Amino acid sequence: SDMLYSIPADVTVINSDADSYDDRMYVGDTGGNVWRVDIADPEPVNWAVNKLAAVGSTGSTRKFLHAPDVVPGEDGSGTYDAVLIGSGDREHPFDTTVTNRFYMLKDRPIFEGVTISESNDDLVDQTTSQDPVPVDKKGWYITLGIGEKTVGGNAVTLAGTTFFVTNQPAPSASGTCASNLGIARLYQIHYEDAAAVNDVVADGNLNLEDRAEILAGGGFQPPPTPVAVDIDGTIR
Repeated sequence: SDMLYSIPADVTVINSDADSYDDRMYVGDTGGNVWRVDIADPEPVNWAVNKLAAVGSTGSTRKFLHAPDVVPGEDGSGTYDAVLIGSGDREHPFDTTVTNRFYMLKDRPIFEGVTISESNDDLVDQTTSQDPVPVDKKGWYITLGIGEKTVGGNAVTLAGTTFFVTNQPAPSASGTCASNLGIARLYQIHYEDAAAVNDVVADGNLNLEDRAEILAGGGFQPPPTPVAVDIDGTIR
C-alpha cells in the first residue's frame, strides 16, 4: 500500500547464501524509497515486501532511476548487505532544485522492521568526512553538487571500490556558440565509508578531492562495466 511512486529502475536480485536459489530483490522508486523483497521461501504466498529506506527530500523528491548495487559486508554487529544507490532525474538534466545524494544502506539478513531514514539520524553524512562509519549507524550518504545527478546507470563495486558516474549542468561560456554537455564525473570510493581510493589529484594523499575525476567531453557517461581478463592463467 506504500508503493505510491513508479518504479522505472531495474531490479537487483541476489543469492546471499550461495545455494541454488535467489533470496532477495532490491529496487528504488521515484519517491526516494528503496524496497526489499524477500523471496527465499519456496511458497510465493510467504514472500514479503518491506520499505528498506525512505530518503526522498521534502518538496522536490529524489528519484532512483537505476538498479542498486548490492555488496556483502561485515561489521561489529555481523554481516550485512550494502545497498548502494544514487539519485538523479535523467528527464530534467538542468534541474538544480533537488539535492541529490549517493547512499550506502546497511541491510541485515533478517529485516529489522524499521525503515531507514535521514530524519531518524540512521545515516552518517560523509560528504566532508572519510572517517569510519559507527557500527550503530545504518549506512552513509554523500551530497552531490548543485544540480549534480547520478544519470549514467547503476553503480558497480569491485574489490571494495564503488564506481558511479554523474552529470552536473554548467553554464556556457559567455560569447561562445559551443555546445555544453555539463560536467561529467567518475566517482571511485570505498563502499564502507565513501573514502577516496585513488590519488586523482596526484599529490600523494587521499583527500576528498580524490573521490571523483572529471571526464573529458561531459555528457551522460555510460555506467561502469566490470570485465574479467585472463593474464598468464590468472583471472583478474
